[in-house]
Amino acid sequence: MSTASMSPSPPPGPPLSDDAVTAWLRDGALFEQYTYAPGPASSVPTHSHDEYQWSLTLDFPGEYRYRRARHAVPVGSVSVIHPGEPHNTRQLDACPHVARYLVAYVPRQRLATIAGELGGRHSDPFFVEPVILDRSLAAAYQAVHDASRLSGSRLAYDELSFKMWSLALVRHGGLAPDDVRTSAPPQAMRRVIEHLHDRAGLQVRASDLTAIAGSSERQLYRSFREHTGVSPHRYQLQLRLSMAKRLLAHGTPPAEAAAAAGFVDQSHLSRHFKRLVGVAPGRYRPARGRNVQDGRSRQN
Repeated sequence: MSTASMSPSPPPGPPLSDDAVTAWLRDGALFEQYTYAPGPASSVPTHSHDEYQWSLTLDFPGEYRYRRARHAVPVGSVSVIHPGEPHNTRQLDACPHVARYLVAYVPRQRLATIAGELGGRHSDPFFVEPVILDRSLAAAYQAVHDASRLSGSRLAYDELSFKMWSLALVRHGGLAPDDVRTSAPPQAMRRVIEHLHDRAGLQVRASDLTAIAGSSERQLYRSFREHTGVSPHRYQLQLRLSMAKRLLAHGTPPAEAAAAAGFVDQSHLSRHFKRLVGVAPGRYRPARGRNVQDGRSRQN
C-alpha cells in the first residue's frame, strides 16, 4: 500500500466564483464531481446513505467523523462509508485554491454480487479502513468515475468497473471483528425504516411510526437514533434529498424535483440541499449530452 501523490494544482480555466456539482447516473449508481471555489473551511452535518459512498479527494484534505472516531482524509485517498452508517465531514482549513472531489453512491447489491463472483459470501462487503491510501485503487477509481459519464462502449465501462471493485474487495474488503460492525436494527426498527422508505416523499406522522414500532414516541426516537445516528425526520429528509439528487442528475428542473421528492417548494429543497450537499440545487448539474443511466447519447 502506498500513498497516492496527486497534483494539488487547480484545473485550468478562469477562477471559480461559486461551488458546483456535476451528477449523472450509471447502472443504478449515482456519480458526482464536486468543485469547490477557494474559500473558508466548510462542513456537512451528520447523515447517512443507503448505498456505499466512495470518494476520492483530488486537491484538498478533509476529515470524517465516523464510527466514533476522526479520520483524516489526505489528498489522493479513497474513502468508503458503509450503507446506513452515520458520518459527517469537514475541511480543516480554508481552501486557497479550487478543490475537487469525486463521489459515487454504489448500491450494496452491486458489491455483494462482485464479492460472490470472487468466491466470497453474497452479503454486504465490509471495509475495515474507511480511508484507504492505495495509489492503484485511486487510479482505478478515477478511471471508473471518468468512464461512467462517457457514452462509449458499455463493455469497456463494465470491465473497468469490475476490475476496480475487485481490487477494492481483494485488498481492502476483509471481514472485521464482530464488535466493529454496525449492529443490525431490531425487527421493529426495520419496519419503521421500511415505512419511511415506502413513504419517502409523503407525510409521515409520529403516531404512525410508534404504532409500527409498538413503543412510545420517546422510546422510538431513542432506538431509531441509536441505529441510524439521526432522528426519523432527519432520516426521511435524507431519503428525499437522495431522490431529488437523482432527479436533478436526470435533468429534472429543481422546482419539479422538489415537488416529486416531497418538499414543500423549491426554497424548502434549496435550504436543506445547501446544508447537506454544499451547493444549491441549481448548481447540481446533470452531465451534458447523454443519458448516463442507460449509456445512450441524449439529443438536446
